[in-house]
Amino acid sequence: MLKRLESPICVERAHFLITSGLGSLTERGECAKDAINYLLRLGYTKSPHWDELVAQSGLEAIEPIEVANSGSKRHLAFCKAVAHEYPEAISVIEATPTLSAEFYRNLELVAHFLVLSKNFKGLEELEYRLSAIPNANVAKEELEALSRIQILVLCGSYMQCKYLEFCKGFFKLERSDPDFMRVLECEHESRFITHDELSLMVTVSSIVAIPFDNYDDFLSVEDAASIERRFPQLVRCLKLLTNTSFGSFLKMWHGSIDEECKKSLLLAHGWDCARSTMRHKIYFFYLRISNKLTISYLSRTLNIEEKLVEEEVRVLIENAHLNFEIIGDLIRYKSDHFLAAVTSKLKENHELINQSLHFQVSNNRSLKNMVQESIIGNNASESAGNDETVYQSPKIDRARYAFDDNMDIDEINDISDVDSASFILGNESFSRTSGC
Repeated sequence: MLKRLESPICVERAHFLITSGLGSLTERGECAKDAINYLLRLGYTKSPHWDELVAQSGLEAIEPIEVANSGSKRHLAFCKAVAHEYPEAISVIEATPTLSAEFYRNLELVAHFLVLSKNFKGLEELEYRLSAIPNANVAKEELEALSRIQILVLCGSYMQCKYLEFCKGFFKLERSDPDFMRVLECEHESRFITHDELSLMVTVSSIVAIPFDNYDDFLSVEDAASIERRFPQLVRCLKLLTNTSFGSFLKMWHGSIDEECKKSLLLAHGWDCARSTMRHKIYFFYLRISNKLTISYLSRTLNIEEKLVEEEVRVLIENAHLNFEIIGDLIRYKSDHFLAAVTSKLKENHELINQSLHFQVSNNRSLKNMVQESIIGNNASESAGNDETVYQSPKIDRARYAFDDNMDIDEINDISDVDSASFILGNESFSRTSGC
């Protein structure tokens, strides 16, 4: 199954199948052997999955190789990747000169490691780098590597459950190069994603991302014959949905599509979200055309357990703020808007806030009065103390210095010069400076 793969994805795919319990015991054992043989050819077995692989393979104890042999940068990067040392693996590849003839092929390996480590932010940054690099006069092998990188960026969108973003990116690439998917048809030794896996990503993402009312438009706007030839499963699903054959659609959705997605390392990561989202879309369709229906009816019609239907419909009503309520088995429309409860709560909060503000204003007023009374009391105390300890200035002979209308200039000079304090101080100062 994995015999032709010569990259770390071989080990990760084998481990995924083993831990998921899918396939027969023999199939899982064969996958484990393929991964072990790859690690032995690489000359480095220091993978966190090594013990599980050996146990599942049924092989006798194999001596691990935990010291990487010297080799090319590509070899060293693969050794780092199988050990889950992805940042180091990326650093090794990016150390390759920018003008290398294998520039895009090296970036493709970087994209491999980013997806394996689920570093989707790094994958988006890689996409921006690609848009800034001119690709004119590039060899065919490099252009094919560029297409595979763009596909891996789409893969990252799917794994993050960004189905609409995936669809936009995919159909944009297809318009610019209708044959770009052919790069996945060749048996490339380090291929990361298969043609079938990408086709299923297109099917799942389109079904989830396109609104019910636009399924017909999608089939009519796009080249229906071309889509049916390349994505027959997608067309079958869309026709069932447009005919409101939801039971038949979900039989396929929960059957063959579910089985294919669960056994793929890349598809499984975004499948659970897609599966539940599609059920929610169908529930919403029924609620949109009905004022009243029962959980048991939905369960019978869609062939879904009643308990799961009730749980998911309840979540849908709460998250989408729908004017429906569940009473026992009945789902019914309620006339009062969901914002009515919010409005009531806002009024209650408004009253509580007003009460709190009034209380705070009253406290502030009381505090202000206390401060004012304290200041007045302190001022009164200080005034009383000043009256008792006021400085008593020397008594002046008012009779002597009394001014009247008959005073002449000589009397004024007598007062201001001989008897004034400034004169005395001046003489004292003069005596000290003159040494008398």
